[in-house]
Amino acid sequence: MIGGGVNPPAGPFASSMDLLETGFLDRYGITDLAIAGHPEGSPDFSGAAAEEALRSKKAFAERTGARLRIVTQFGFDAEKAIAWAEDLSRVGLDMPIRMGFPGRRRLGRSSNTEHCAASATLFLC
Repeated sequence: MIGGGVNPPAGPFASSMDLLETGFLDRYGITDLAIAGHPEGSPDFSGAAAEEALRSKKAFAERTGARLRIVTQFGFDAEKAIAWAEDLSRVGLDMPIRMGFPGRRRLGRSSNTEHCAASATLFLC
């Protein structure tokens, strides 16, 4: 689930947490959730705001029994990504992370990552 990044919001939800709190996903048995992570930061919010958002989502998962994992866009700084994952773990945000990294492009494959020659993903647990 991706939320935010548009100011003002384009609809009734300003963040993915707003959607989670509606109970809509719970009502339909959706309990396996992927949320955004930003190992290289975001121009839309501070690192502290990102950490607080992850804390809120982790608390939601603990309260509702949802299974959370963090998914990132692909990045270019492996050292920064590893430090980010270690920092999350150190502060108790120890959710599985699926981190994207650019990799070899497969011939004959068409996707929007094609322009970036990106296809590899790293799983951190």
